[in-house]
Amino acid sequence: MHKSLRQGLSLFSSLVVLACLGSLIGCSSKPTEEAAPEAASEATGEDLRGKADSWTDKRGDPAGAIPEGARAKALEHKARMEPAVGRRETSIEKADEDVLGRARAWYVQRSYPAKRIPLGARRRAVERKANMRSLKPAAVPAASLHSPPSPGICNWTSAGPRNINGRIRSLAVHPTNGDTIYAGAAEGGVWRSTNAGQSWIPLMQYEMSLAVGALAIDPTNPDVLYAGTGEPTWWPGYEGVGVLKSVDGGLTWANTGAIGNGHIARLAIDPSNTQIVYCAGFDGGLYKTTNGGGSWTLAKAGDVTDFVLDPTTPTTQYLGIRNDGVYGSTDGAATWTKLAGGLPASASNRVMLSLSASAPSTVYAKLDETVYKTTDGGTTWT
Repeated sequence: MHKSLRQGLSLFSSLVVLACLGSLIGCSSKPTEEAAPEAASEATGEDLRGKADSWTDKRGDPAGAIPEGARAKALEHKARMEPAVGRRETSIEKADEDVLGRARAWYVQRSYPAKRIPLGARRRAVERKANMRSLKPAAVPAASLHSPPSPGICNWTSAGPRNINGRIRSLAVHPTNGDTIYAGAAEGGVWRSTNAGQSWIPLMQYEMSLAVGALAIDPTNPDVLYAGTGEPTWWPGYEGVGVLKSVDGGLTWANTGAIGNGHIARLAIDPSNTQIVYCAGFDGGLYKTTNGGGSWTLAKAGDVTDFVLDPTTPTTQYLGIRNDGVYGSTDGAATWTKLAGGLPASASNRVMLSLSASAPSTVYAKLDETVYKTTDGGTTWT
């Protein structure tokens, strides 16, 4: 019995001790729980004040203060910027559409008629180009270019289609030998025939542009040739690289330098001074050189679609400007006068000109689909 009593007292004492310890722990933890929110609140307040100070420092003046009315000015600036952003997005969309349109046009031209480009076509084209360059002779014999090919060699006959045999943009005839003819192709360079067109040989192969829109031969030195690159059409029309010149009858070519015409419609040489050459085209206009192509100057701005000069009085000249009309000059392109006297007042999309060699005061002008004629040097037209 005494043993059971002792065990009971021991257990009671243990419970009392545990209760006191629990009370002490509860009392000591309560202030800590109350202090934690206060500390967190103080830390949060200090953090917000720090952020606000940092925001003010960045946006304030050197003195650390934000100018009065700054927010209103910022809102006004934002309102002004929003239309500009919209315009920029619209311009980007239009540019994207333009790029896609050109890409589609590029694809349609090269995928005709199957409407798809075969797999590996580019790789094969690059390999073929490399092979052609490796086969290029070190020097082309002059005799081979000045003589027609032997019978049976490169003697091709067109097999059609008959309505699309290629575009020949210009012709030039040797001034003293009518059997020698030069032809400029839309994207095939300059060709020559020495037997009145029975057979032809190419004179260009690796020039920067093979789109020939105009040709001219020096009347006093037929070995000097000028080739104006770039087709004189808007669609389809290959752009050129200016005027090319040859001094050896077409064996070699050199670019005469910078000129504003990407499409050249006419080249004309002053017969009284062959160092003077005129280049008519667009998007620049009529250019003139007085040193055989060493340099060019703009004589008349505009989309010049044609140009002729009087062979007996080379300072008398005529030109046609797209969507404008016919102009005349009597001082070698120094000044120009728009001609009327029967020509339509409305603009024409294309103007073509021709001058009679036997009667230079007679000039023909084709404005779109109608041909007009003058016999008095452009004063009156019928």
